[in-house]
Amino acid sequence: MLETILNKQINKNIIEFPKYSYIQLNSGNEIYHLKKDKLPISNIKISFDISPKFEDDNHAGIMKFISSLLMYGAGEYNKYELDDQLSFYGITISPYITKDKFYLSVNTLSEYIDKAFYFIKLILTEPHFDINDIQLAKENLLKYFEHFKIDNNILLSAISTLVMYKNHKSYRNFLQGFANTVDKFDENLIKNYYKNYFTNTKYKAVITTDLSTLEIENLFNKYLNFNPNIKNPKFDFDLNKLRNTLYIVHKPEAVQADILISNYTTPYNAKNYFAKNIFNRILGSSFNSRLNTVIREKIGATYGISSSFSHQIDISTFNISTSIENEKLNLTFKILIDEFEKVKKNITIEEFEKSKEAYYYKYISFFDKYKNITNYYTNIAEYNLSNEYIANIKEYIFNITLDNIYEEANNLLNENKVFFIVGDAEKIKKNVADFNFDIKEVDREKIIYKGMVEI
Repeated sequence: MLETILNKQINKNIIEFPKYSYIQLNSGNEIYHLKKDKLPISNIKISFDISPKFEDDNHAGIMKFISSLLMYGAGEYNKYELDDQLSFYGITISPYITKDKFYLSVNTLSEYIDKAFYFIKLILTEPHFDINDIQLAKENLLKYFEHFKIDNNILLSAISTLVMYKNHKSYRNFLQGFANTVDKFDENLIKNYYKNYFTNTKYKAVITTDLSTLEIENLFNKYLNFNPNIKNPKFDFDLNKLRNTLYIVHKPEAVQADILISNYTTPYNAKNYFAKNIFNRILGSSFNSRLNTVIREKIGATYGISSSFSHQIDISTFNISTSIENEKLNLTFKILIDEFEKVKKNITIEEFEKSKEAYYYKYISFFDKYKNITNYYTNIAEYNLSNEYIANIKEYIFNITLDNIYEEANNLLNENKVFFIVGDAEKIKKNVADFNFDIKEVDREKIIYKGMVEI
């Protein structure tokens, strides 16, 4: 019954992929406008060419630190007054930074969009950077690094970042920085980085709204007509390819082992994007995927196991993560490695077709909500993908063959996989002795200090 309904929904193509209108301002900044009349709201996402790529190695984390201070008061408003003003108009503004970009995510009723743009400009051009706020934020971040040492997920993220991005000048730094770099942050350093970069870089904006293209263009020209004069730097780098390597972050009090398996993959705009995502659905991204079936349901070694992609502009990775009871670690690895080999050559037509249809149905559900549309088209803008590309998405997905899926399986699960485990090193080494890993043990106390870990 469910399958019949699903097929009818897919065949009708009930959700149309919206086309964007492209605007290039005189400043060179770019706007992607998506008209949606369902509600009188506007959802905006602005991506600036500001990132940790500008950071000096001794100041790792400074860009994220600055972005976290932007809502601490601007112009005539202190932190609390600014929050009250935004609440009064029902406007939300959320700044955040990634390894590649600085983002402002904004939601507002369209009747207050002029006010929203006023506050966006105020936050970007007149932040307070009060010395007391800086000191408090710095103290909280240094306390975070102490928590860092006991949080398995953060430890896995930190060690995998250091290893997988080792040869990339910027990506190899943890986004929050390190304890010995954050300790150097002061008012002058923050203001200098802010002055040099935060309104001097190009931006792209995506807006989903009931307003016209002309109205949107006028708003950007009125409030955000910045003239960019610098771009994100580009780095030459090689991938840090390792074979059969296991990094263990020793945590003797751990009662289970937290695992991350990582490998390199193709970028977001590669031709195989949809094929590798359908394969991922078969392997580990859905509740009834193979890994969940064998590791969670059959042997009960975990509450869950999942696989996903992490796409950066320069480097993308494929990751599998789970938490396993210590006594079931050996069995889990045997089954994982066996399943990796099986899925490279043994996928049924029925499994493939159902996964393809389910993936497409989930994919088109992204276009229901204003925020989802804006987020999706931010990637479209980032990778300069056309309206023609969007119109052909259904065709791209349903033209994928089983041979394409096998190709992705062999690429993503090849011998360059790197294994990371946080847990009791002695128990882990005992349980993985059968697998001939090149084992590298890491002191968690040293991970929070840049350059202290041999990788």
